[in-house]
Amino acid sequence: MPFVLFLLLSYVVPVALVLGCAIAWWRSLSGPWLFVGVGLLALVGLQRMVGAAWSLVRLGLGSGGFYLEQRSNLPEGSLLLKAAVVAVGTALIGFAILWALRNGLAKL
Repeated sequence: MPFVLFLLLSYVVPVALVLGCAIAWWRSLSGPWLFVGVGLLALVGLQRMVGAAWSLVRLGLGSGGFYLEQRSNLPEGSLLLKAAVVAVGTALIGFAILWALRNGLAKL
């Protein structure tokens, strides 16, 4: 069960980050719901791009490429590492994107 929860972390991070920032900055935004909508779209797209970039990096570093295996033989460590990298990358880059979006939607 912790394995599945850790894999879901990379999908929960964008939503939690956008909602946390929206709650913290709600009164300083001219369009708070616009911030939530655009922020979610931006961070979910970012999450997909970070995941694809990590897969390409792993493919290019001589990891043997992608292969098909039975479900019981999947390397859990590799999947957990990818989930961690995607979650951290999304959080770091995503906060910068949300900060820029906040400055663009700030009340004047």
